[in-house]
Amino acid sequence: GRGNRGVGGGPHQHHRSSGRSNHSLIAPKPTWPKPGKTGLTMRFLDSDKNGNQYFTFDHNPAYQSVQRQFYDAVESMNPDFIVQILNSHPFHVDSMLQLSDICKMGEDNQMATELIERSLYAMESAFHPLFNLAVGTSRLDYKRQENRAFYLALFRHLNYVGSRACYRTALELCKLMLSLDPVGDPLGVTLMIDFYALRANQHAWLVRFYSEWESAGRNLSQLPNFAYAVAVGYFYTARQTVDGKDIVDETLAESSNEALQKALIMFPGVLLPLLDKCSIEPDKKAAGHKFFLDAQAPPDSSSTQS
Repeated sequence: GRGNRGVGGGPHQHHRSSGRSNHSLIAPKPTWPKPGKTGLTMRFLDSDKNGNQYFTFDHNPAYQSVQRQFYDAVESMNPDFIVQILNSHPFHVDSMLQLSDICKMGEDNQMATELIERSLYAMESAFHPLFNLAVGTSRLDYKRQENRAFYLALFRHLNYVGSRACYRTALELCKLMLSLDPVGDPLGVTLMIDFYALRANQHAWLVRFYSEWESAGRNLSQLPNFAYAVAVGYFYTARQTVDGKDIVDETLAESSNEALQKALIMFPGVLLPLLDKCSIEPDKKAAGHKFFLDAQAPPDSSSTQS
């Protein structure tokens, strides 16, 4: 199944499919106009020895002109000017992203979500024929200004999808974002991919992802979210139901215990707030233990006490 695909194999190797075929990010609504020639295009830059292909979005002179109008509209602090731009140029990406933010602040979540989807649809329509989201080797440099809108739109789309409890789709979007720049990870997908993997019940995938990236020197164990999440991943991977019987893999169960112990030793300050968030009464030994209590203390609190 798709759960065993996606980003894996270390940050410099080929990344297998994110589970999505090309040109399938957004299904356009019948009411949307056709993008046509928006002036937004994508160019192939080069490829590296690992088979990764680098691309960039480009703005033609007409699109650059609209972009300048957009900057003036943002500076004016008047949302009506952004609406005017979209009336004339319905697929200007930054205007859609900006108006989506304004709608979100006004609690019009439906329009906010639709504008993000429409911006992704516009960018997808501009993809280079070789830019393929399914192979995981297509790269976009976040440092290039023209590429940032794609990252931001994906990030917001991911959050909207996640907030609707579509955890599996959110996980696939995490994989996709990570595949665009697995080394730089400009929007910090590694800080949330574990959450969506657990919520989507992709425990074995999470454990494999952690193991492969850890061995490739990515130090996921240094992130508190991963330290705890991988222990949960091992816990559920160790438990399988076969013919109605629960079977426990003792080796994996032991890995789960070891991972949890490491997480508690490395990040003791997480335990009590985590239990509080889960409405679980901590064991008295843990709740009163200096090791966990000291980890709660704000920095330099001892020096401020009289």
